[in-house]
Amino acid sequence: MIGSWDDEYSQRFDATPLQRRSNIEITHPISDKAIKDLPLGKDVEKAIMDCIQDWEGAIEWSIDHLPDPPVGFSWLDWGIGLAGNMLWAVTVFFPPAFAIAAPMEVARGGVLVAGTGKLVYASASTATKAASVLGAAIGSSGTQIGGLLRALDGELNSPEGKKFMHDFLMRQIGEMYNKFVEDADDWAQKDLLNHLIARWSLKTKPNRTLDNDDSFREFFNSAVGSSELRRYVWEKFVFPVPDLAFDKQKEGLEDFLLVKLQEMADDYAAQWKEYQLQLRKSAGTGAGANAPRDFQPVIKFDGIPQHLQAMYETNQQKIAYTVSSTM
Repeated sequence: MIGSWDDEYSQRFDATPLQRRSNIEITHPISDKAIKDLPLGKDVEKAIMDCIQDWEGAIEWSIDHLPDPPVGFSWLDWGIGLAGNMLWAVTVFFPPAFAIAAPMEVARGGVLVAGTGKLVYASASTATKAASVLGAAIGSSGTQIGGLLRALDGELNSPEGKKFMHDFLMRQIGEMYNKFVEDADDWAQKDLLNHLIARWSLKTKPNRTLDNDDSFREFFNSAVGSSELRRYVWEKFVFPVPDLAFDKQKEGLEDFLLVKLQEMADDYAAQWKEYQLQLRKSAGTGAGANAPRDFQPVIKFDGIPQHLQAMYETNQQKIAYTVSSTM
């Protein structure tokens, strides 16, 4: 049925990122007291913890399945990229080809950026904070990481190499989790709550002239309501990536990270091929002064903010310098 009440209500209340009509004022059929009494923050925190624990498990799995170095690379070359530029590990937090919301846009829970055609997720700002924690840790430990890579000859697939990667990443998880928790209450009140009310409304078709508080509380505390909350936290706040549906859980994260690692290896190989081509061209013209510098691959991932890319790239260069200076 075209133009049904369900369709209209879903359009107004379903808080899918960036699809909410900003010119429609949403009035809740639930009292403020009932909303205030909900254990919303507690349930969201638990859902975030579950997400981060699944990510932790997927990271551990990925470290055990690191792809081999691209053709023409040693493990030392490859290890500098894997350990120096760990952006691959945080790609799960950033939807590809999406922009980062400005403060006012974040407050609205997500909007379409005028003139860019890009969708904005409010959680992208939170993801940037979390990813910056890891980037800062790598930057402050660059000398130690470089020294370890040199001692291992870059073999991060060795037991010692895997232990280093695992321990280093695990030490950052607590602070990264905190970044999501710090922003969760505001997001839950402005985005998640509207979504839960929409789901409840579509299910119960409430009469707005009646007291609906008990009905909504029953939905919120039900298995269906709990699952809907966990799904929304997963898909719209922590892992807002189309390929990381809630139903895929940890296995979906593992598959996603493995793809990112392989894309990184393929990108390295393509840049190395281009580098060799430029070397041959320089040698053929005798223009030694214009020969390419030592190979310095630049790895980028869709959806990662530019300043964050730059932070991780600087870390990689710092570690590369440390390794080369000790040889």
